[in-house]
Amino acid sequence: GINLGDNITAKATTTNNIITNVKFRWIDPSNNVARNTTIPIVDGETSDTYTPNQVGTLQVVAEFSNGTIIVTKLQVPF
Repeated sequence: GINLGDNITAKATTTNNIITNVKFRWIDPSNNVARNTTIPIVDGETSDTYTPNQVGTLQVVAEFSNGTIIVTKLQVPF
């Protein structure tokens, strides 16, 4: 499981050579954007790491440069 203070790494992969980067947005349980960064894709993959500092539901949004968006929800327990 995920605990407060643990590093969480979101990894995005693609076989589409047109996609050049992924924008990662980490949204905290209060619905604030806690981290927003764009990282280039190298050899079909990229990743970003975030450390949650609140309990609750954390969302990570991966927005690929072609417009595809993937949202993952993670539960950070008390």
